Amino acid sequence: MDHPPRLRQQLRQLAEEMVPDEVDLWPRLQARLRATRQGTVSMNTFKFSGRRRWLALPLAAVTLGLAVVVATPQGRILAQRIWQFFTPAAGPTFPVPVVQLPEAEAPTAVPPAGLAGCEGLAGAAALACQTARAEAALGFDLVLPAQDVPGLEFVYAQVSDEPLAATVVYNAVGGGAGLALTQGRGPLDQIVWEAIPPEALVEQVQVHGLPAEYVRGTFVVYAGAREATWNAEAPVQRLRWRAGDTWFELRLDGGVEAVAQLDRAGLIALAESLR
Repeated sequence: MDHPPRLRQQLRQLAEEMVPDEVDLWPRLQARLRATRQGTVSMNTFKFSGRRRWLALPLAAVTLGLAVVVATPQGRILAQRIWQFFTPAAGPTFPVPVVQLPEAEAPTAVPPAGLAGCEGLAGAAALACQTARAEAALGFDLVLPAQDVPGLEFVYAQVSDEPLAATVVYNAVGGGAGLALTQGRGPLDQIVWEAIPPEALVEQVQVHGLPAEYVRGTFVVYAGAREATWNAEAPVQRLRWRAGDTWFELRLDGGVEAVAQLDRAGLIALAESLR
């Protein structure tokens, strides 16, 4: 089975990072093979003939490779860094450009108003209208929470072409936090996820029994700094998963009391309530 180009590239990069040029792994592999031959179960115990003998060779190599990966600290780090829904950054910091502050009389950015054709609507009516508009633009049905989420109120919906996706945005009642539900279609390797450093904790979880990944933290730029630094305690949570040909992200920015129930378990429960 051929691996996607992005996965092959990440595996090659990770291997080069973990095994310096001056390190020779062959003596260690030879020692492991000798230990295997001297053990209670040896390769000679198994009898192969013809085609089966040739199949046994790559199988033994794969088994030995997996054993080395699991048995070494570097291998365990490698296993933790192969993520399906998150892109590894080069490190825990990166430089940021100097931004010229706007003049006091310059116009400020206007927040998105949602999809056209739903002006003047609010609440459930606005949600229904903008959801219908998004579905018409995308060509597939969206899923939303089965009932109102305590502490949240609908704000607007947006549609993007690359990737083909819709984002439904909610704000915490009283402000201070926002939740974005994004769902789209297309190959995962064509999605430009924002990168997170290798040191970040990517937790393998499940949504309706399907593989999912959860991360807390984000890059922040502290006052007077010229670089962004990963802050694992920042109140930014992301839960990503895939069901059929549709991928999903729930992102919560902020940790006010109105959405305190939306921790990791709360986001998973919300994901499983989508209909």
